[in-house]
Amino acid sequence: MNNIARSLTHPSEVIDLLSFQFLGGKEKLFPKRGEVEMTESWEKCDYFLTKTSRSFSAVIKALDVELRPAISVFYLVLRGLDTVEDDMTLNSQEKQTLLTSFHEKLYEKGWTFDGSGENEKDRQLLVEFNVVIEEFLRLDEPLQNVIADICKKMGAGMVEFIHKVNAYTLAYIVRKRKHTFTYLRLSCFPNQFRRR
Repeated sequence: MNNIARSLTHPSEVIDLLSFQFLGGKEKLFPKRGEVEMTESWEKCDYFLTKTSRSFSAVIKALDVELRPAISVFYLVLRGLDTVEDDMTLNSQEKQTLLTSFHEKLYEKGWTFDGSGENEKDRQLLVEFNVVIEEFLRLDEPLQNVIADICKKMGAGMVEFIHKVNAYTLAYIVRKRKHTFTYLRLSCFPNQFRRR
């Protein structure tokens, strides 16, 4: 409601919005495109695309029919990879193994992953990742190669970042050990370790 009230203080925005919505502005910006062949896996990918990113989904749907499947699959592959990276319920070794091999999973028909935490936002994408793989395998080989290569590089970069964060955290704890342990003693056991 606040946005509507703010827009009313800018009448030109209201006119532009109405023009966009009702006077053909939307069709000019997002003209009707050919439709992608609707397979069951494509419908599910389209659902995940909309569920994981409403704004990016609208942009992808405005693309020509030749580009739409590749860009959609590319987005969903990287969203799946990012979901693995963001999942704090996975142990570090499992996460790193999955990140470095995720690009290989794209060629494994039927592969899914249900090891993400129940509260992970995009968990269901990984649980049903086989539909993304099915659409990935329908793409021309050069497109598959590009997507898999970028996925491989991003996964390796994510693992490198994890190593840097772990090394930095360990170095910080070692440097601050005395202060850290003093703080922990005082905050966890205030009565036992007070100086008298």
